Amino acid sequence: MRELRTLGSVRGALSNGCLYRDWAAARLLLAHGLTSAVFVSAHNPWGQALSAEQNQARHRQLLADLSPHWRLYEGFGVSPRGDWPAETSVLVMCDQADLHVQWMTTYQQNAVVLVHATGDVSLQLAAGQSTPDHQPSSGTTR
Repeated sequence: MRELRTLGSVRGALSNGCLYRDWAAARLLLAHGLTSAVFVSAHNPWGQALSAEQNQARHRQLLADLSPHWRLYEGFGVSPRGDWPAETSVLVMCDQADLHVQWMTTYQQNAVVLVHATGDVSLQLAAGQSTPDHQPSSGTTR
């Protein structure tokens, strides 16, 4: 497992549903020859708050499932407004959109954060979900 420290983010009103741009993440994807990657958590399934112990167990399962197959960068998904606790998450170095959707369903998430080689960072909602009141900021990593 590696750590990702993102630098050089540009935040503000960007087009195409883009939350912000992160040039360091773009360079990382390009270095891996990828067009995108996904930032996913297993915490708090379908938005239902679990205990720290339950969330840690779910995160360990996510790592056990994904780490044998994909390079992972561990980090935290946070609400910029601070109205939702930080969730341990991973940036999965995979640009297969069908797997992004599969992992969102498998780990019972309302959304995942997509990082594109252009630097655009966007929110992908699960089917039937509306834009959440608290949008994650996936740039916070350790």
